[in-house]
Order: sequence, then structure tokens, then C-alpha cells
Amino acid sequence: MTSIHKNHEEIVLHLYQLTGHPYLLERCGKPKIPELFLKILQLMLTSVHEKPMRIFAYGVSTALLRMGLVVHEQVTLEEEKDVEEFQKRQLSILAGDYYSSLFYKTLAQHNEIEGMEVLAKTASEICEKSMKHHIEGTFDSFTQEDWTGRHLVTALADFFHVHEHITWCSLLSYFLHLDHRKTPMMKRDALIECVESIKHEDVRSTLYQMLLEKEASN
Repeated sequence: MTSIHKNHEEIVLHLYQLTGHPYLLERCGKPKIPELFLKILQLMLTSVHEKPMRIFAYGVSTALLRMGLVVHEQVTLEEEKDVEEFQKRQLSILAGDYYSSLFYKTLAQHNEIEGMEVLAKTASEICEKSMKHHIEGTFDSFTQEDWTGRHLVTALADFFHVHEHITWCSLLSYFLHLDHRKTPMMKRDALIECVESIKHEDVRSTLYQMLLEKEASN
């Protein structure tokens, strides 16, 4: 098991431990961890030789923020006449708030105040775009997921001085399309060029392994 894979599993396990509130598990089920987004973020920070503890902190916190945003985006704006469905919607809103509070708590515990400010501003921009699409009736969950992930990656690339943010956004979008069994906007040859442009050998190797696994499953 490579250190990248081991560190990824540790982050995912910690996320399940943080979000495994008994009442939420009973009512809403097991939370959906954005593992693809998390993996791309982890690889991006690893590629610039960021410290493991910071990778862990930002992996956990940004995944929590992403989870909170997704839960809120999925809440219907239509009036619920069924009491059980109404309660479920209210609980979903509270779950989103809970994940967001854990995002702040995680970064505060690691004294990452500047990063917290950057991500909070980015989350606000994401919410504004989501609300605009809902109001205009143009909201599409996949399009929003793709844009949100790339927006977060861009913000963190800028914060950590990763100059190849377009490369990482392209990688995230390509794999996300494969996950949803959609045709990626970027050709496979262009993807290979993106992977080859990354200087970190272990990161390149992990990306190739991800590509082979996803192509085999599609």
C-alpha cells in the first residue's frame, strides 16, 4: 500500500468518524464522502510536497465543506405536504449545517485561519451561483457538482501556490465524467498530457492507476 493510498484511507475514515452522528445515520443513512474530489485535492497538494498534516487538515475540512454544500443543494424548494418528508428535509438542512460547522472546527483546530477565510469566501460564491440557477430554473446537479469541485480546487491551488490549477481542474472534471458514465469534454490523449506534466512520480503513478480502474469499471 502506497503512502498516498494509506493517507487517503485515513482521511476517509476520519470523515466517517466525524460525520457518524447516530441520529443522522438512522434518519439520513451513511453520509456520502466525495472521495474523487478528496483524492484529486490530496494528489494536488502532494505534488507540491505539502506537509502531510496540512494535506490531512485540508482534505478533511474541504470534504466537509463540499458535503455541506451538496446537502443544501439537494434540498427541494417545493412545499412538502407530507409530515415525514418535511421532517426529512429539515433534517437534511441541519445535516448540511452540521458538516459546515465541522469544516470550521477542523481548520480552527489546525490554526488554519487564512485558509478558512479563503474557503468560506469560495463557498459563498458557490452558493450564489447555485441560488441563481435555482431561481432561473437552470439548476443541474451534475453541472453544479463539476463546477463546484473545480472552483474549490482553483481556490486551494491559488492558496497553496499551485500554478497548474487548470491541469488539476481538468483531471477532476475528466474523472467525474467517468464516474457518472458521461463522455468527458477532454480527450484521453489530452488527459495523458496533463498527467505527464506532473513532476511528482508517485502522483503520476496514482493518476494512471485511477484511470485504468475507472476505464475498467465503465
